[in-house]
Amino acid sequence: MEHLNLRSILRETLENIKRPLVPWEEVCFLPAEEAPIFPLYRRLREQLKHLHLLSEEDPFANPILLLATILARDLEQGNISYSALEQLVQFVTVEGYVSRAERLHSYVGQTDPLENLKLLESLLQPEEGLSFEEFSARLSRTVIGIVVTAHPTFALREDLLRGLSELASGRNVAGVPLSAEQVRELIFQALFQEHLSDPEITLDKEHRLALEALANLRRALARLYDLIFRIAAETYPQDWPRLRPRLITLASWVGYDLDGRRDIEWTQSFAFRLEERQIALSRYRESVQNLIDSCPIEEGTEALREILALLLKLLTEALKGANEEIEAFRAVLRGQEDSLERLRHIARKMYAGKQERLVSTRPLLALLEEAISESLPYPQLTRGLCLLRTEIENYGLGVSHIHVRLNAKQIHNAMRSLIGLETDPEDPSRKKSYLRAVNQLLEEVEPVTINFGSLIAERTTAKRLFMLVAQILKYIDAETPIRFLIAETESPFTAIAALYFAKLFGVEEKIDLSPLFETPRALSRGARIIDEMLSNPHFKAYVKKRGRLCVQTGFSDAGRHLGQTAAAFAIETFRRRLAKVLAKHDLKDIELIIFNTHGESLGRGAHPGSFSERLRYVMSPVSRRELVASGVKLKEEVSFQGGDGYVYFLNPNLSLSVVARLLEETFTPPKEEPDPFYREWDYVFEFFALIRQFNERIMSDPDYAVLLQEYGRHFLYPTGSRAVKRQFEEARTPTLSAAQIRAIPHNAILHQLGLLANTIGGVGAAVKRNPEQFLQMEETSERFRLLVSMARYALSLSDFYAFSGYLEILDPHFWLTLAAKPPCPERASDLREVADYLEEVSKHVNLAKVGRTFNRDYLDLVEALSGKPNQGLLDSEEKDALEILHAIRLALIYRIFTLAVQIPEFSPQRGTTREEIIERILHLDVEAAVETLKGIFPLLESLAETKDFGEEATYHTEHYLGYIKEHREIFEPLSALYRLMKRVSGGITHFIGSFG
Repeated sequence: MEHLNLRSILRETLENIKRPLVPWEEVCFLPAEEAPIFPLYRRLREQLKHLHLLSEEDPFANPILLLATILARDLEQGNISYSALEQLVQFVTVEGYVSRAERLHSYVGQTDPLENLKLLESLLQPEEGLSFEEFSARLSRTVIGIVVTAHPTFALREDLLRGLSELASGRNVAGVPLSAEQVRELIFQALFQEHLSDPEITLDKEHRLALEALANLRRALARLYDLIFRIAAETYPQDWPRLRPRLITLASWVGYDLDGRRDIEWTQSFAFRLEERQIALSRYRESVQNLIDSCPIEEGTEALREILALLLKLLTEALKGANEEIEAFRAVLRGQEDSLERLRHIARKMYAGKQERLVSTRPLLALLEEAISESLPYPQLTRGLCLLRTEIENYGLGVSHIHVRLNAKQIHNAMRSLIGLETDPEDPSRKKSYLRAVNQLLEEVEPVTINFGSLIAERTTAKRLFMLVAQILKYIDAETPIRFLIAETESPFTAIAALYFAKLFGVEEKIDLSPLFETPRALSRGARIIDEMLSNPHFKAYVKKRGRLCVQTGFSDAGRHLGQTAAAFAIETFRRRLAKVLAKHDLKDIELIIFNTHGESLGRGAHPGSFSERLRYVMSPVSRRELVASGVKLKEEVSFQGGDGYVYFLNPNLSLSVVARLLEETFTPPKEEPDPFYREWDYVFEFFALIRQFNERIMSDPDYAVLLQEYGRHFLYPTGSRAVKRQFEEARTPTLSAAQIRAIPHNAILHQLGLLANTIGGVGAAVKRNPEQFLQMEETSERFRLLVSMARYALSLSDFYAFSGYLEILDPHFWLTLAAKPPCPERASDLREVADYLEEVSKHVNLAKVGRTFNRDYLDLVEALSGKPNQGLLDSEEKDALEILHAIRLALIYRIFTLAVQIPEFSPQRGTTREEIIERILHLDVEAAVETLKGIFPLLESLAETKDFGEEATYHTEHYLGYIKEHREIFEPLSALYRLMKRVSGGITHFIGSFG
């Protein structure tokens, strides 16, 4: 960060703090007394360095596990207090927080708004001799889109997330550089809060945060459009008011994504869109009022003022009753007693006023055109009016465009009874029959009419979503197109069937159906699926009428199944094949929109090198050239998912930085020189095929599923309103499968275990096949180097000692070895009992086999990359801090396990036994186990039956005192240790740079 070193300011801040470094709203260990954190931290770093040196002499030594054992014994012997350990975790976590802010700052590049505007000016400046029509055409089409989603990466409290954004920006909301004192205040705020998610994460909160992110993006775009009008006014003084710039679209699916979710009611989605309409109309009204206030009161402006007054009145009228409508739909969601009747009343009122209801921007734009014509003698007013027109044209009657999403299976379920869909649509024995049947439906379809009661009665998710779209178009915004995303599309049947429902409910002219290719099957067949879709005359006619074809690629799920680098290769291959399909179907002049969906972690497709590399990773320059050469107008979209993605947009200056980076990459012509990546195709194809095969084997390994589901998932904490599994999967058989865990928790578990396996997995084996050619390709091919660099970065964030430690602590042999030399003799029996239970659970043998699979590949990769410049994200101090966090967590697990075997005997009750409770704790399912124990060993029963006898009794039978000793010495410490374990997860998330 310019001029300021955040970590130095953190240390200075700590030196002036004279109180315990704990989050006061949730202290784990009392008494919380000020502890010497720096000396303890320095000692641990020195011990860690010594243990690493020891491991060079003793290959069986694991420095992180050894440090954890030393820590655990120091805690048992009272050399370190639990309060001191809690404060150490807090300090290292905040170190990670400021380190993350520094990396974010470097990642987005320039954050000075003035410099970013200068850059944008240089990109947008017309060449000498360029006509206004050519300049206008260049700026009036969209070239890039930003989509915010509600993926569950809300791993940090809102105020800390905003603080992270401000520290990364280095500037306050006004664009002024932060002073050292302001940085100190932000760090001070971070020092005394838990670095975990908000206690209650609801879809309402996620939607509110998305609106905040979109508002900052709109501020950034307003500066961009203002700059464009200033450039145009200087270059084309007679024509500039006719300019209608677009360039960037904003969209959101927060509140509209039903893929694998049953918890989002249609009334909530409709209420969200009503709220967004209200926000947009209020903003437009405020802008008109500001224009009126700045308009000179003189004879020459009378006509202009009259038009602005009409515009203000139109917007004011449109806002009447907005709160009543929103509340009626929310009342249904809350299940209020009279909610259905209130909804009927509002529905009748909305229908009765439908003719006068503002659902189109045309009346607003018509008045604005008149106002612009009248304002020409007043350039400042003209520019303000042009900016307002641009906003309305780009955002419509909402704060952004919206994407709705469901799963392909939900489309199939809706179609099942209509055509007798009994098997997979790709079943070779039935495929042509299914396609013929849906084509017949399209031949005969007649639009139907619906009302809000139709949505209440409908039980099929897909049909209900099409109905919701119809009602949004009818009552909220009739013109702004709605994207209809279909997850896990693997057949042309899916999109063609969706077109039938779009026609049935009369929305086919306003929605853009978009298959999402993210599974291995879909990516290998994606271009052929599009070919078959376009071979259907109804679908091709629909595409031509809409003037666009939309597809979506999923780096997140593809990375989970194939390995991230293999996924990127598969997606690029799909894009290049798609170019040939488009050329074959002669779809010149249509707009091709490719929505590149990825998260903020390496495993989910976010290249950490720079923003430019992030964009080139998902949008390869060669595939972009080939798609444009097919004759289409290409628009790419990128996602920013959940809290990890919103961090870029919780500060307006950081938002402007992202806008500048997006346009800089889009407007910079790619290099034309040939890349060996596309010439040495056999080697490249086989290289990524090996990575894919490795990851497909791992994903089908039941032991890997056990590692993730029965052990690793307890390292996590809730980070969103969405379930870990798709909800339609929850009713399936309980057979363990790694594929059942969604991509975010899957990645998050790997982060916490210290091994970014789905980014580095298989790369070692692929390199080993032909090390010489690998080195040659990495040296000469820019594309190959970019893809492989993901594995390099992931390797720098991985720590096999940490990963091995989490497996070894489940090994009975480890505990028997400790029991041979216990810190105190009375502990030996506990250590042996832990070993006995782990022997009974018998998980280590199989998990160790998974560990060895990764270890072999890890060693191959390390060997292949030795001697090459290190491509790391962390410096040596940050790496030490990350390893210390892993060691602390292993020490906490050690203590949790030894406490578990101290649970007193009890007869089977509440559907469980002592042995089952201990087994749950050994899987780290601590919260549920402790909750059950508290019921079995109640703390205190009511004393009401001893009262009201006229005299006070100071004696109470032991029955009323409850199991105080067990609570104080076992249950409460277990809860506190597990809570601190979660805080360690928050700290590790900062150093990795994302939740999942």
